[in-house]
Amino acid sequence: MECGIEPHQPQRHANERREPVGGRVTLIDRSNTPILELGDNGIDSWKPLRAGTRDQFPIGKFVCPHSACFDHDGNIFVVEWVEIGRVTKLRRV
Repeated sequence: MECGIEPHQPQRHANERREPVGGRVTLIDRSNTPILELGDNGIDSWKPLRAGTRDQFPIGKFVCPHSACFDHDGNIFVVEWVEIGRVTKLRRV
């Protein structure tokens, strides 16, 4: 698989405080412009969920996404940084 999603990092001054991004995946175009955000679960909601069991993870929402890759069919696999691990397949339709 080739990794194809990079986090959107707008230009900031070195002393500027970064805002929390919450539990979402941002899709960007070739010029790094955000085009779509998926699975936003709120800024602080991941803290109690991260150590929980899989049945506590909200369906259709991310807890703590950390990385993503595309396959040759255009599906996206999102890996989350949670205690028991989680990989979500976003199927291209």
